[in-house]
Amino acid sequence: MSNKEEKIIQTIPNEINIVDRKNINLTGVKEVISATTSQVLIKTELGPIQITGSDLKITSLNEETSTVQITGELQELKYTNKKSLLQRMFK
Repeated sequence: MSNKEEKIIQTIPNEINIVDRKNINLTGVKEVISATTSQVLIKTELGPIQITGSDLKITSLNEETSTVQITGELQELKYTNKKSLLQRMFK
């Protein structure tokens, strides 16, 4: 394969911006795994992020720019490395 035919893989930086614990903006989002009013689980370039709180709502999801905006009362935001039971058993 020539250099011209090689695909260039561009990663989107993973940035998190929180304003007054009520507005959360994330970049580098690959997909929203699940979303409820108390928890949002997002797959990013750097791994899954779990957001917990109350009255959480995804107000914007842009797949072209890999961004998500969430409103609600933020209680916790953490990177997770959740693996299924089978993945842990056959480690």
